[in-house]
Amino acid sequence: MRRGRAMTLVEVTLALALSTLLAVGALRATTALARSDRAAGQLDAEDVRAAGLERLLEMDLEHALRFRSRPEGLEIQTLARLREGTWEVEHLESAVTYRVERGGSAGGVLLRVQDAGDGRPLVELAARGVRGLSAARPAGGGSASGAGEWQTAADGVAVKVEFERGTAAQFVVRRK
Repeated sequence: MRRGRAMTLVEVTLALALSTLLAVGALRATTALARSDRAAGQLDAEDVRAAGLERLLEMDLEHALRFRSRPEGLEIQTLARLREGTWEVEHLESAVTYRVERGGSAGGVLLRVQDAGDGRPLVELAARGVRGLSAARPAGGGSASGAGEWQTAADGVAVKVEFERGTAAQFVVRRK
């Protein structure tokens, strides 16, 4: 009777070690790929959020008379207001406040409060995941006032939004 050739214990151990190394390498590669894909998705979401917030601030600041940066956000006195639900611009004087509210598991939220003096302030959620909001005159826009003082918006307004993830969006809105 003839016996078939079997693998020795050393050969089995070597094959097992090589297959383990290959499996670990494949696992690391797929984990790194998933992590980078998730990070890219979060950055895209923040870009979209920043673009929407920029458009909302642009609609308020295009007709701004003056503004002031406060520790909790930004106050704007403007010659236009946004119609509730449609965001159509109505040329009526109003005061708009962007206020960062902190707390909860969702982090900070940015609220937009529009008061047209009719006794019905309009409160809307402007963005989630916001840590801070500040505004100043754009570079070359004249002398800067102290924090909390009203500044004219004749040259436009430079706005900086800080998100919870440590990223920030900066943009300049010019007055019409």
